[in-house]
Amino acid sequence: MLLLGPCLLYLIAFSIYPLIYSLKLSLTDLRAADATGHWIGLRNYGDLLRDEFFWNATKNSAIMVVSSVAIEVVAGVALAMFFNLHLKGSAIVRGILVLPMLITPIVVGVMWRSLLNPDWGLINWAIVALGFEQPNWLCRRPGIGTFFDFLRTRKLARVRHKSFGRTLFRRLERVGLRQLRSRRN
Repeated sequence: MLLLGPCLLYLIAFSIYPLIYSLKLSLTDLRAADATGHWIGLRNYGDLLRDEFFWNATKNSAIMVVSSVAIEVVAGVALAMFFNLHLKGSAIVRGILVLPMLITPIVVGVMWRSLLNPDWGLINWAIVALGFEQPNWLCRRPGIGTFFDFLRTRKLARVRHKSFGRTLFRRLERVGLRQLRSRRN
């Protein structure tokens, strides 16, 4: 429990408390101008259900969710099928598409390494300035490595393996559509 304490404190302070406080405020007639509010119960929710702008926003949100998920699934399967065609330059395009996934964790790692550097890191400087002993954050042992999205690599390898020697439609049906269905154990 001692190790979970900071995490629970953060969760309560920045997630649970604001949620409960906003639910409490939603049951009042609080106005921002005078900062006073009186308990009105569920009247705000009743007003919301009768508001045509709310239903229009709900409809627009549902359309955006359904269409964006559909476009992402179709585009993802289409890209996987495209890269499986082994066209000239497809390896370069695949590398360019994977590059953002690799750059972000590398930049974060370099920033933390700079902050924790024992010679000129800002965090170590602050610790020493406060009178504490400088910790050895960065030991000389090799690290675990950087983050990499292995699921995408596995999916591409599975598409290549299972679709060898089939027509484009059969590949799409066999690999793309069957793997999108949920599997029952």
